[in-house]
Amino acid sequence: MAQKNLARADIALLLLDSEEGVTKLDAAIGGYAEAAGCSVIVVLNKWDKVRKQENTFEEFTAAVRRRMKYLSYAPIVTVSALTGMRVVKLFDLILKAHEGRNLRVPTGTLNNLFVRDLAEEWTVDHPARKLDIRYITQIAVSPPRFVVFTTGPRPLHFSTERFLANRLRDNFGFYAAPLRIEQRTHQKAARRKG
Repeated sequence: MAQKNLARADIALLLLDSEEGVTKLDAAIGGYAEAAGCSVIVVLNKWDKVRKQENTFEEFTAAVRRRMKYLSYAPIVTVSALTGMRVVKLFDLILKAHEGRNLRVPTGTLNNLFVRDLAEEWTVDHPARKLDIRYITQIAVSPPRFVVFTTGPRPLHFSTERFLANRLRDNFGFYAAPLRIEQRTHQKAARRKG
């Protein structure tokens, strides 16, 4: 039932019980949401019942991130359904998530500024390796999808793809939205032309 409904949804609020933490079912539903391409906002309910210390929120956030690494892009908000604490704030976050999943970055901006800056940053961190991106374009929104054309015969390593996704978020936002990146190697592009 959750999979079916998430397949039709644009934005999912993943409601977790702060007293229980992340359960197996929560993690499974979070995985369904990510696979369906939903923007996700993680909502920690019953926050009023949690004993708070100096780093309570950070510790809860770290625990959620450990259990659901695939939702690293999802913001986490604390609420109390009983008292109404921060419940109204959810509507603003939903609107922000809608904007984030429908954001479109022009191809010129991606290639003229972003790829050049990305290559410079990559070279500083990995002086012996070249970033093999020739061209990047956004092909869809809701969720944002990109096609990356590479110079080599092999696709980018998953860590390089993750680096690219993180830099897209840092530079352009995409609040709460999963990013989909398709790769086209130089070899595949050459075959299509022929």
